[in-house]
Amino acid sequence: MDEQDFIKFITIKKGLVANSVKLCRIRFNIIKNWLIEHNKDLNKEGVEDFIYGLKQKALKNNSINTYIFCLRYIRDYCKDRGLPSDFLDGIESLPKNSTHIDILTADELAALFDISLKYGIFRGKDVSFLDQVMKAFTMFLALTGCRFSEAANLKVKYVDLARQYAYFVETKNKEERKATLYPQLVEALKPLLQGKDPEELVFKNAAGGRVHPGDYSNDLKLRAKSAGITKRVHPHIFRHSYATQLLM
Repeated sequence: MDEQDFIKFITIKKGLVANSVKLCRIRFNIIKNWLIEHNKDLNKEGVEDFIYGLKQKALKNNSINTYIFCLRYIRDYCKDRGLPSDFLDGIESLPKNSTHIDILTADELAALFDISLKYGIFRGKDVSFLDQVMKAFTMFLALTGCRFSEAANLKVKYVDLARQYAYFVETKNKEERKATLYPQLVEALKPLLQGKDPEELVFKNAAGGRVHPGDYSNDLKLRAKSAGITKRVHPHIFRHSYATQLLM
C-alpha cells in the first residue's frame, strides 16, 4: 500500500481533519512496519496477530481501538482501490475502559488563571509573551469547552470580541458552531488580536506557529503545580470541567 495515496484517500474521500489524518498516518506506518517485521500479510490472520500483540503489550482497549479505527480506513481504502479488503471481517472495537475523571472546580480554575510563568530567551529571542498566550489559551479552553485542536487552529477572523463570540469551523464532527466569550476571556484575548491579520492564528508559539500539544501540556502542569492543584491536569480536562460547571 502506498502511504501517500492512503493519506490522499482519507483526506479527500473520507474528509478527515488534519489531526485525524496525522493520527492515521502514524498508526498506518506502525501497522505496516509490524507486518513487514513479522513477515505477515494484510489478511485476517495478520490483523488478528497484530491486535493480539497489542494486547500482549498490555495496551488498554481504548488505545487498541485507535488501531482498529485506522484499520477500518485502510479497509475502506482497499475497497475503493479494488484491493482485498476482508481482513477486518468479524473484528469489532473492544469495550472501552472506564476511567475516573477528576474535574476542576470553579475555585481551582480561578487559581489557575491567576498563575504567571516566566519565559526567557528562545533561540536568541525574548519569548516572555508566551505567558500571556498560554494563560489566554488556558482560559479559552476552560471557558468555551472547545477541543484543543479547535483553539490551536483558531484564526483571528473567527473571533468577534464586540459580539463576544468565537466561531469554530474546523471541528471534529465537521459542524460549525460558536461559543460565548465571557468578559474575562474577552480582556485576555484583546492583546493577542491587536494588529493581527484576519488570517493569522489567535494563539502562536515561540516560532509563530500553532501551539503544540506537548508544549501546552508542560505549561499547564507547571501552572497547576504553582496553583496548588494536585489533580492530574491535561488539556481535555477542561471539556469535562466545562460540562459539569454548566450543569451546576
